[in-house]
Amino acid sequence: MKGSQCKGHGLKFFCAQLLMGDSADWIKGLPKVTPWMKKEYGIARLGGCGPKSAFLIIDPCKTYDEAIQEVKRCYIDFWTKNEYKHWRTGKPFKAGMNTAMKQLNEQGNLLWMRQETDRGWTPSMKL
Repeated sequence: MKGSQCKGHGLKFFCAQLLMGDSADWIKGLPKVTPWMKKEYGIARLGGCGPKSAFLIIDPCKTYDEAIQEVKRCYIDFWTKNEYKHWRTGKPFKAGMNTAMKQLNEQGNLLWMRQETDRGWTPSMKL
C-alpha cells in the first residue's frame, strides 16, 4: 500500500477493514486506537481506528498471516480492556479474550466476501 490510504490489495485491504470498518455497510471495525497501539505503531493520535491508523498497522506486513496477527494484537489490546453490549439484544460481554475473539470473528464474517454460502471466515483461516 502506498501513501497514507488503504485501497485495493486484496487480503491486506481486508485486514485493514477489520481495523477501520466499512461505514457503507455499517461495519464498525475496531472502535478505538489505544495508547499501546499509538506507541507501538507510531499513530499520531488516539481516537477511532481510521484509514491512516490501519495503514500504519498493516502496511509493514509482508503476508496475510503477519497482517492478521497484527489485527489480532490490536483487537486483544482493545477488547481485553473494554466491555461490549450487543447492539440489538443488549447482552453484555465482559472485557477479555473471549470478547476480543468474538468481536474479531463478527467483524471478519461481516466483511468477508463469501464465495460459498457455507464457508465463513475465521481468524486462523489460511488462504
